[in-house]
Parts: sequence; structure tokens; C-alpha cells
Amino acid sequence: MQNAFIRTASGFLLSLLSLLLPLALAPQAAAQGAGDEAEEIKVAIILIGQDGAERADETMLTAGMRRGLRNIERLDDEHPADILTDHQQSDEVYAAIQEEPNAIAQLLADGQARQAEAQAAAALELFEDNLIDVKRSMLADVYTLLGVAQCLQRGRREDCRATFQRVVIFREHFYYDIERYPARFENFFNEVQTDLIDGNIRGAVEIVTDPPGAEVFVDGRSIGASPAVAESLLVGDHYLTVKAIGFEKQILRVTVEDSYQATADVVLETSRSALQITQLIEDMPGELGEPLTGLSIGGVKTLLMVRQVVAGVVTPSGDDRLAVHLYLYDLRTRHLLSELEVTVSRGEEGLIEAEELIAELYDGVDLSGVVAAPDLGPEIEDNDPIYVKWWFWTAIAVVVGGGIAIGAAVASGGGEQLPNG
Repeated sequence: MQNAFIRTASGFLLSLLSLLLPLALAPQAAAQGAGDEAEEIKVAIILIGQDGAERADETMLTAGMRRGLRNIERLDDEHPADILTDHQQSDEVYAAIQEEPNAIAQLLADGQARQAEAQAAAALELFEDNLIDVKRSMLADVYTLLGVAQCLQRGRREDCRATFQRVVIFREHFYYDIERYPARFENFFNEVQTDLIDGNIRGAVEIVTDPPGAEVFVDGRSIGASPAVAESLLVGDHYLTVKAIGFEKQILRVTVEDSYQATADVVLETSRSALQITQLIEDMPGELGEPLTGLSIGGVKTLLMVRQVVAGVVTPSGDDRLAVHLYLYDLRTRHLLSELEVTVSRGEEGLIEAEELIAELYDGVDLSGVVAAPDLGPEIEDNDPIYVKWWFWTAIAVVVGGGIAIGAAVASGGGEQLPNG
């Protein structure tokens, strides 16, 4: 019986150690794990207009702040409209995106220019009909491959020139990579690019959205809130992207002329997938400023798959100024890392000022999300092992006492059979 008791008590002790050791070592391991992360950190920016602030005010400031994020190493932005969408990509488009560019490049490497041209033309027709799924960089790549296929064929140099021009029109500073494309046509591409830019035949397009205040991108570059005018565009086809939280992202092609200003009218469609984020945003102001994220701010992590969020409130401050109160939360540790309260200009000037706000908000911030512990006075170094801690032996005493009591009960119980249950 005594041996059985010893075995029972030993079992209790081992179980206790398995519980206490991880708890004792967990804070150190967590801090070390957070500090080791060096990969890119996705950040969502959510501004909430109050007291008469307009959607355009939020959009202009958000656009400027996203520019500022990209100036900080390891940070990049995630627009909610890119994640929350009702759109379903077709299997055909997905397969083409994954396979066609490299397949066309391989045909060119094998000297099959005619087949490469036909395949590139078919891929581009599919891509142009599904712009919502295709990055502008991929369009530029496949158009360049098409131009190369034309250049490789006798008597097709002018077709090649026109195709290279098509690339430069919406990618003015496109780099002809000789590791991707045949080096023999590098000079010709650069010549086409220089002639087109130096010719400086340009025009403009006005973008109007319903509702107004959406963010407008021309060839991937944000120009702020709608209604907006994109100026100094090379004559030809360009790509417009329109984004607004709560609505489906839209992408369309527009032709710019030098003789008149083109107009693009875009009616935005409500996104069912974005209903959750709009609800979180409505509930968010009451949580801003708290040391730990609440349900609304914390919910951004699940919906947008980001690691940090810059949330804030925007209110008018005079005719041409906006008051902005920003809060930076880390969604991994749930901590408030930084906050900033300033006033900025409205419109284009505010966009530039907002870019600088991000640098100020992130100044001195640990990107791992760790918050410095409060100063509790002179630090006393504690290198004692776990087995000399008072709480360790107190816990063991409790278990041992319980074990003795159990052993005594078993010893005095004789051979009595206890009922099940």
C-alpha cells in the first residue's frame, strides 16, 4: 500500500510540473517568438468620419497614409476592398494566370514565334475581359511577350512597335528585363519608350463615382478621392481602379485622347462580403484609446488577415482643416502601440501631410507588437531556478497533502467496492 501511495504522489508531482513549467516559461518564449518575426507586416488603415467629415476626407487621408506605410521597412497596406469581395474567379482565368505567361515565354525560347503570338493574343483577350482578376504587371508582361513574338517575325516590326507602345502607355517606366525577354530587342523597346515619352502627347480623364468619395487609382497609382481628374496621361488605353470600404472593387479600361478630357462614370455595387467590416467600423469608436483591442478592433484581424491596424477618427476643424486622432494597434498582442492627435489640411495638401503622419505614428514602435513594461523602480535580477521559488513548493505541498489524504482514505477504506458514477 505504501508503494502504491508513493507512486500516486509521484504521479501528482509529475503532472503538476508538466503544468507549471510551461506557465513559468511561456512569457519568455512568447516575447522571443514575437521578436524573431522579420517578415512583411500587413496593416489595415480604417478612418471614421464624424461631425460632418465626408467620405472623401477619409479617403484622401487614407491614401496618403498608405504611401507612408510603404516608406517603412517591413510594412505594407491591405485595402479592405481587395479582401472582402463577392466576386468568384473562374477556373479558366485562374489557370491562365498561373500558366500562360511562362508558357508563352517558353514558346519564344523554343523559337515558335507564331504560336507564341497566337497564345499571347488569346491570353490577353481573356485577361482584358476579366480585369478584376489580373494585375497590371501581368498585363504588361504578356503584352511585352506579344511584342517580342511579333518582332521575331519578318515584316512585323511596326506591329511590334505598336505593342511595345501599348505597354509604355500604361506603364510609362516599364523595365525591359533581358532575363525575361530576348536581349536583342532591348534597345528597340527603349527607343520606343523614349520616343513616346519625349513626344509628350498627353490627355486627361475625369473619374466620377456613385457614391462619391471612393479612392481612384490610375494604372495602379492612387490619385485620391472621387470625383478626381487624372492629368498628363499618355494618349491611349489606361486602367482605372475604384475602391471603397463596403463596395465591390471595380476595374475598367478607359481611352485617353489629347483633343478632349475623357469622363468615366462608375456606379459602385454594395458588397455583401463587406457587411461585417462595416458593422465593426460602426462599433469601433467606443474602443479606440483602450490599452487592449476590443471585439470590433480585434475582429479586423480575422476579416482582413492583417497584423496591425491604424484606426482613427476624422472631424472637421474649420473650413479647410481636419482634426485626426490616430491609434496604432497590434492585432497579435492586442496592445495599443501608439497614438497621435493632429490637424491636417483638406484635399491634396492633406494627402501629402498624411504620408508624414505615419512616420510620426510609428516612430519608436517595436514592430513585433511588444509593449514596454511599466517602470517599477530598480530592477532586481532574479536568476533563481524554478525549484527554489516559494510558489513552486507551496503548490507541491498542497498536492502532497492531498496525496497523503487520499492515501489515508484508501488505506482505511479496506476492500469496500465504491459504486460507479
